[in-house]
Amino acid sequence: MSFISRNAVGVGTTTVEGRDAGIGTAVGTLVYTVGDVIAGGGGQLEIYTDNNEWKAISTERASTDQINYFGDQSDGAFNSSGTTSLTVTNKNGSFDGDMMVRQHTSFTLNSGHSYTVDQPCRGLVIFATGDVTINGTLDMTARGAYADTVDNSTNPNSNIPANVPANGLIWKFAGPGSRSLSAGPTDLDGAGPPSGAILTWLSEHNLGIDGTTGSEIRLSRQGAAGGAGAAGSPNVGRPGSNGTAGTNTVSSDLYTMQTGGGGGGGNGAWSGSVPAGSGSFGSCFGGGSGGGGNRSENPLDAGMNATEWGGAGGFGDNGGSFNFCGAGGAGNPGGAANEGAGTASPGEAGTGGLVVIVAKGNVTVGPGGSITANGKNGGNASGHPDPNRVESAGGGSGGGIILIAHGGTYTNNGSVTANGGSGGTAPSNSGGAGGNGAIRTIPITAG
Repeated sequence: MSFISRNAVGVGTTTVEGRDAGIGTAVGTLVYTVGDVIAGGGGQLEIYTDNNEWKAISTERASTDQINYFGDQSDGAFNSSGTTSLTVTNKNGSFDGDMMVRQHTSFTLNSGHSYTVDQPCRGLVIFATGDVTINGTLDMTARGAYADTVDNSTNPNSNIPANVPANGLIWKFAGPGSRSLSAGPTDLDGAGPPSGAILTWLSEHNLGIDGTTGSEIRLSRQGAAGGAGAAGSPNVGRPGSNGTAGTNTVSSDLYTMQTGGGGGGGNGAWSGSVPAGSGSFGSCFGGGSGGGGNRSENPLDAGMNATEWGGAGGFGDNGGSFNFCGAGGAGNPGGAANEGAGTASPGEAGTGGLVVIVAKGNVTVGPGGSITANGKNGGNASGHPDPNRVESAGGGSGGGIILIAHGGTYTNNGSVTANGGSGGTAPSNSGGAGGNGAIRTIPITAG
């Protein structure tokens, strides 16, 4: 239980200048500021959070006539003036961090501008009590997290101790669907720390949807399977298998969505029969990674297989003193390339990420606008004197998930994609492509 410190100001009244000049910044400090704090508004109640920032506290939570909760409007109206790159909070290395949440009155991304995050994380969520208009690029390509959602043992994240529920990351919205909805306090476990913005939103949202009907969307906590590395053969080079596309189904207003798996590495023809590196599965927060290319004579090092949960791409063949030219698979990070002759390239960094938009108003993707959660490409191999038998390319990474819940209309005159990355190229030993992820647009009640 939390208490107001006796040394804190409490719920006193001050200006923004007074707040910043003289107020203690102990976590949990409350203050009421007056003046033009949010465009078009007056004062507001604020709390100092464990992210070392003041956040507004909504005093107008939905009455019984507002069922779905569209956020507390604490981030005001957004109208882009250039590229925006959010700094991921609670970074867990270079490829994981909190789900990033923004709560706006309206959101407008103008033409020529991009909106993204500064590194892979557990998703980007935009709530809006008004309209969302995308004329630029809302970009979560290569921003999928390396996150073990089952037991937190692979790339453990101490900031997010809870695992994703067995049924997946669960979103429920009242609307025209007929599925019975109930409050689920653990539905979004694994997306952020216990005090994080997404779980705070969920607790508010549950107040309105409990006992209603609508749609339930489950983002599978484990992504689709990766493609197998190409089998070895002394006679013919073989391409890697494509990653499996993510599930994207609906039955009785229960939706299931899944990220795509990583592609397998290609294999050169030589005297042996050793396979190339296999692609891996990802999670609800990012697609799977691609396997590394191999020459069938050389031993398969475990590191040529992509790391599970959207981790490192497999590295390319590094056996022998001359007869190897293996490219890496895409992943977090991309797998390294190795060559004794010719040129091999590493896999590109990243997997497809997660985008969620929940808007009370209209969602519009204008001409030239785009929302992306694509995977990245596997590395290429070329230039070896014995190309068909030696050159071997890496697999691409899987696509992510895009979920759009709209209280008003949905219009797409642009592009919305969660595609897997391409497999790398080699004369006959190309890598497999990453599997496509899943995209859904779902009408919900605006009230």
